[in-house]
Amino acid sequence: MPRLTFIFAITLCAGIALICGCQSGSKQAAIEVESRNQSQTIRELESKVVEAERLLAQQDRELKALRDNMSNDIVTISATRPHAVADEMLANWGGVSAVEIHRLTSGVSAVGVPPAIHVVLQPVDSDREVIKVAGEITLTASLVNDEGVPESVGSLELSITDSRKAWNSGLVSSGFSINLPLEQDVWNAVRNNGRQLVVTASLDLGASRTYSATEVFGD
Repeated sequence: MPRLTFIFAITLCAGIALICGCQSGSKQAAIEVESRNQSQTIRELESKVVEAERLLAQQDRELKALRDNMSNDIVTISATRPHAVADEMLANWGGVSAVEIHRLTSGVSAVGVPPAIHVVLQPVDSDREVIKVAGEITLTASLVNDEGVPESVGSLELSITDSRKAWNSGLVSSGFSINLPLEQDVWNAVRNNGRQLVVTASLDLGASRTYSATEVFGD
């Protein structure tokens, strides 16, 4: 009797192990299927992002061509153009009268590696209201030497497409949020030696409409 009980127990354990093994294998198969589905979804999303960026860049090239062919005083829109382009041209392009560097949220920072100049550039209308508009941006920085002469230490250029990506709407300020990396010796000159940095930002909207702003950072 004990032998039969032992054999029954072994058989029962083997059956349980077999069932558990089947369930584990089934779960593993389901996980693998789900993983493949997620990978496929990611690839499809990445493909859509690439295509969206391509179309945006194409639209921005068209936008630049339209602006370059426009009068500085008269805005002419073709009815065959995409509404997104036409709307921006009418509502924003002609409204910009200046650009400003937001002093409160701009400055020299060592938070990142390497240290950088952080600039929030704001296109504004005649009432100094911020306007969201895409354009080509140039950022230059110069370190003032002992003789008081600015010496170039860096520059950065953004295309229309890149400037769109740089736009940020925040609680304190809205505008193009741009970081210009600095060499360590430049950062040391500002932090330890009290040197000043002269930063100039320009926004080119085409058709001879370029606006610039300059700020001095440092002690």
